[in-house]
Amino acid sequence: MFALFTKAKTAYRTCIFALACVFFNVGCHGTYNKFLHPVGPNYCPPKAAVSDQWGPSRQTNVSEETAVDCAWWANFQDPALDQLIATAKNQNLDLKNAANRIAEARSFLRGSRGNLFPQTQEAFGGAVNTARSINNVTRNNNIQFFDFFETGVLASWELDFWGRYRRAVASSDAELDAAFFNRQDVMVLLLGDVANNYVRLRTAERRLEVANQNIEVQQLTLETATTRFDAGLVSELDVTQAESNLAKTQSSVPPLLIQRQQASNTLCVLMGMPPQSIEPLLVTSVGIPSIQSAINVGVPAELLMRRPDIRRDERKLAAQSERIGIAAAEFYPHLSLTGSIGYSATQFNNLFSVDSLTGFVGPTFRWNIFNYGRIVAAMAVEDARFGQLLATYQQTVLTAANEVENGLVAYVQTQHQTESLRQSVASTKRSVALAREQYTTGKGDFDRVFNLEVFQARIEDELAQSEGAIAASLVQTYTALGGGWQDCAQAQLVVANALIDGDELMIDADVKAYSEPAE
Repeated sequence: MFALFTKAKTAYRTCIFALACVFFNVGCHGTYNKFLHPVGPNYCPPKAAVSDQWGPSRQTNVSEETAVDCAWWANFQDPALDQLIATAKNQNLDLKNAANRIAEARSFLRGSRGNLFPQTQEAFGGAVNTARSINNVTRNNNIQFFDFFETGVLASWELDFWGRYRRAVASSDAELDAAFFNRQDVMVLLLGDVANNYVRLRTAERRLEVANQNIEVQQLTLETATTRFDAGLVSELDVTQAESNLAKTQSSVPPLLIQRQQASNTLCVLMGMPPQSIEPLLVTSVGIPSIQSAINVGVPAELLMRRPDIRRDERKLAAQSERIGIAAAEFYPHLSLTGSIGYSATQFNNLFSVDSLTGFVGPTFRWNIFNYGRIVAAMAVEDARFGQLLATYQQTVLTAANEVENGLVAYVQTQHQTESLRQSVASTKRSVALAREQYTTGKGDFDRVFNLEVFQARIEDELAQSEGAIAASLVQTYTALGGGWQDCAQAQLVVANALIDGDELMIDADVKAYSEPAE
């Protein structure tokens, strides 16, 4: 009889362990997933309104060939700009902060994946000394003081019948993609800011050069007027006019020095360093950066894959769609398996004996049957948030197209403006030379020299600003196209490997490298 009882306990123990093994195996591998379909809507990437071609794309210096995705700044062939951008990419603090957000999203994804396993997996144990009330002591159990020892493991697994945990994983995965693209958007904006401030600095330098050249010319004119006045050939009015013109041109120098220094300070901050002299980084090149070849802008539809802010907003939309399914799962019962196995005894020496074995296993359920008003409201909240993100995504697409169009029209028209200004400057210089020659020989009055030199200083400054505006519009266009964040070795594959087919938009492999990190 004793042997039969021992075999029964052994069989019970074996059964408990077997159930636990099955329990954990199913939990770990999720074999039920292929039989169940998550409740709630299935995400479908939205369509976005894009044009067939860019407005100024038929200009001779604008090409519809696929835009440059990596290192667009190299088209300027400016070593100083290359060095500034390389330093900023390594040291910029906003970029590092965005990378930390990727690490945060990746850790959150790992936590979401953990919910596919038994949600409760814990070991327990304890030792208790109990004193019973004397009035509660019975004749059959007259022990007032006793000890109690226990130890074991407990596991509880809510079966993901309705896809709540699977959708949470998908949502976290999309949020990780969004964090990755957010970092790349910060990269794009950083590259644009560095290039823009570098153009500002070089434009200020060019304007300073022009101002100093005009100061030298006007000083010679003042000397000529003074000499003629001392000789009694002209009135003092010529001298005062020349002095006034020279002083006005000299007054333009300090604001230009301010602009140059402010651009330099901004570049320092973008490179993650305190404002300081960056002259060693600037000596490798001079002048306003420019390109000689036509720029490639591709077609508007390519922005959906090239612009990281568009892809970030699309991934946020995907994450929110999964949250609607998570809210919908609350309509259904929560089905769980719970199991425990361990030992308990009143004497520590007997704790791990066969007779101290204890355990249980069985299903449980929980159903929020009287909370439908709140569940419906929660779904409505998530659905409204989805609508907000959808409008944000569509607005981002429109804004991106608008930024490209603005950059292109500025680039094309500023080139026409610059060409006209160059012709005007050439003619004005010739006019100034002729007027000064006539004034020196007494064949012309000083008013013509004065007016022409004032106009020359203004038109040459406008030309310098226009040349800087060409470079700035190029930077604006390249930034709006969203290039520069891709791995150069993979750059030509980003759009080619992306599937844009009506309702479907797939994320290429570079994102999944972040979504599936090496363990």
